[in-house]
Amino acid sequence: MGFGDARAGLVEALRDEEFGAWGRADAHRKNWLESRRISAEEVRAMLLRCNGREHRESAHHGDASFLVHEFFPEWNGERWYVKAFFDTATSVWVFMSVHPSEGR
Repeated sequence: MGFGDARAGLVEALRDEEFGAWGRADAHRKNWLESRRISAEEVRAMLLRCNGREHRESAHHGDASFLVHEFFPEWNGERWYVKAFFDTATSVWVFMSVHPSEGR
């Protein structure tokens, strides 16, 4: 799945509010969507601004059986980091990280 399909799937999941979260202990810092510091609509707006140069995909470092998508949108004058994958077992997009970029 490339940039276009991943972005379309995530945008749809955010619009319909049918997505999951990774469930990390540091969610208040690393997953603003999970900790509700940012809304699904705001993340959707970010992704809609992304182009293919602001995306990369790779196998997950802990489990190479699934593909992780990383987006680096600029939104409200700030670079952001959005990391997600499609869970084929549940057919749900899962957000692992959503936060201002830390150096990219």
